[in-house]
Amino acid sequence: LFSIIWVLFGFTMCVVWIYMLAGELVSILCAIGYITEIPSGVLGLTILAWGNSVGDLFSNIAVAKQGLAELAIAGCYGGPVFNLLIGLGASLVLVCIQNPHSFTLPYESSALISFIFLIITLVTTMIAVRNSNYYLKQYIGYYLISLYILYTMVQGIVLLITYR
Repeated sequence: LFSIIWVLFGFTMCVVWIYMLAGELVSILCAIGYITEIPSGVLGLTILAWGNSVGDLFSNIAVAKQGLAELAIAGCYGGPVFNLLIGLGASLVLVCIQNPHSFTLPYESSALISFIFLIITLVTTMIAVRNSNYYLKQYIGYYLISLYILYTMVQGIVLLITYR
């Protein structure tokens, strides 16, 4: 019983520490954006997204190297789905509790580009996996990496055009 309570307490403390450190990192990122006049959406799409995903990247690579490719692939899709549904859902609930009458999401072209690339990625990956009889080939990996590089270049070009 003591071991179970100890483990639950340790897990809870890890969550609390991560929450506190994440809050501080977001504050620093906002300060950097304010000082450099870089929009928060751009910082979120680059620095925050990379920082949030690096741990997942290394975990999924380690799992795949151990021969558990299905687990790695499930993690690649499951983690972002959890972040999107729970993270965005909880954020929207909290914002709407604080201001129940209206919530306006500022329009930025980078959000539209991200949405378009997300749809392209999901649909083309689904088609490629289906056409290869659910055997994932190396070219799918190269395709996804190339698509991310293209996405980053398009976002950079839009950033240069928009904030000149």
